[in-house]
Amino acid sequence: VLSLIITPLRYFTNLHTLVAYRRALGLYGFFYAVVHLLLYVAFDRAGNVSSALSEIISRRYLQVGMLAILLMIPLAVTSTDAMIRRIWPKRWKLLHR
Repeated sequence: VLSLIITPLRYFTNLHTLVAYRRALGLYGFFYAVVHLLLYVAFDRAGNVSSALSEIISRRYLQVGMLAILLMIPLAVTSTDAMIRRIWPKRWKLLHR
């Protein structure tokens, strides 16, 4: 949420320096979600991946969380400066929108 609020906050306050923090906040959100998932599998499901997958399939809120993580993977992978140059800035911007 913090990474998403930067654009409107920048628009209304003219604090253009906030843009520098947007990518880092997005990556922190992704890493938090991945660590949360790993802790869920490790502690709640006792490391049993098949049990975790069956639980995710049976619960809607877990499906939404998994969908969010899956949608964040390409964003996290392409968030380095090297990847921006590799896939071209115009395509990168389209992907991240």
